[in-house]
Order: sequence, then C-alpha cells, then structure tokens
Amino acid sequence: MASEPRRKYTEEFKRDAVELVRNSGKSQAQIARELGTSAHNISRWCLEYGEKENPVGEHEINPEAFRAMERELHRVKEERDILKKALNIFSRNG
Repeated sequence: MASEPRRKYTEEFKRDAVELVRNSGKSQAQIARELGTSAHNISRWCLEYGEKENPVGEHEINPEAFRAMERELHRVKEERDILKKALNIFSRNG
C-alpha cells in the first residue's frame, strides 16, 4: 500500500497557523482540523516560531515585583546560611 506524499508547508503558512493559535482563542487541535494538518505539526510550529518573535512576552515583570523578589531572595539566602552554620555547629558536637 503506497503512502501519500508528505505535504510541504511554507514558512508563511506555519507562521499564520501559530498566529491563529495565539490570537483566536481556539485549541491547537481545532486549528489543525481547520487547516487540514495534524495537531503535532501545529504544536511543533508553535515551539519553533512562537518564541522567536517575542522571547520575553508574557514573562515581563514590573519593577516593584522584581524588587520584592530580590528582597525575598536575600532573606532566603540569609536563612540558608544560618542553617548551614547551625548544622556545622551541631554536627561537631555530636
């Protein structure tokens, strides 16, 4: 039984598919059905083309939140250092 030849998609088609997934609110599977391709292709294209355009995207953080995270990190590092010293002291006396 002969298999069908593989379809080749243009880069423009792939980018348009990724844009549909990003902006339409539909699932990748639904977009794949509408475009006549597999959900695996859409998923791979989203990984390939989705991150290049806006690598930071939704992960941008405001300055206040960044400073709050820095303070929390500093506090946690201090606690860690205190616990390391305590562990060292108690392990010597054991």
